Amino acid sequence: MNPPNPAAILPQPPADCDADVERPIIQLRWIVPTADPVLSSALYTLLDDAERARADRFRFDADRICFVTAHALLRAMLSRHCGVAPSEWRFRIEPGGRPEIDPAHGQTGQHFSLSHTHGMVACAVGQTHDFGIDVEACRNTVPVSDLARKYFAPEEASLIAGLPASQQHVMFYRIWTLKEAYVKATGTGLATKLNSFSFSFDPVSIKFIQPGSDPPEAWQFAEIQPGPRHRLALALRCPAAGRLHIDQGEVAAEYCVAGRTEKSKEELLF
Repeated sequence: MNPPNPAAILPQPPADCDADVERPIIQLRWIVPTADPVLSSALYTLLDDAERARADRFRFDADRICFVTAHALLRAMLSRHCGVAPSEWRFRIEPGGRPEIDPAHGQTGQHFSLSHTHGMVACAVGQTHDFGIDVEACRNTVPVSDLARKYFAPEEASLIAGLPASQQHVMFYRIWTLKEAYVKATGTGLATKLNSFSFSFDPVSIKFIQPGSDPPEAWQFAEIQPGPRHRLALALRCPAAGRLHIDQGEVAAEYCVAGRTEKSKEELLF
């Protein structure tokens, strides 16, 4: 798989931006889950009791494998940053529903966001401002016009409806992943209605239906296509002067149990 071109998807800094301004760096990895029983069992052992209980409740094997792989990936990535064994990480749920690292680990500056869908899991970690990611499997059978009218802002629904039929699904999933990534970044969960804000493109920017609720200039966004049938978006609350830098790539599921410190790109499946 060829890596996306970061220059094509990341926002450019303002013309007056100081080159020495600290740039937020987020590490982003994604995995195509495997049904290999030996590897799946190894990933399962990394999870804590609560995660295993959630995994066991999935009816379909594919959904359970995605969940286990996603949470194992999160643990492996955090361990490469902080030196804690993958199985030792503990988490708590914030009031808005966002998971956070247990304060007992002393990693208050470490943030993460996790997402999984049919055929792909993704995780982002970084010591930076609030951020969120969302990955979605793009299904051409989804009635995107109806869903857009029901859940999106009117201008977004009109944008989709005005496109040729062959382009409507792509735009729908672009908007959907951006919205989900933003909601995850804020940590507000279902309290934020998807039609209370909208996106425009070239470049990607956010607008709020009720101005003043959140400054649009405080947000940066990135769009990535990690596979031919998937879309991924990242939302970051960041000062406008700082340029978002993403260290991104696909890894194999073995990455989660390899036990190696990530110092090179040798594990990336570019």
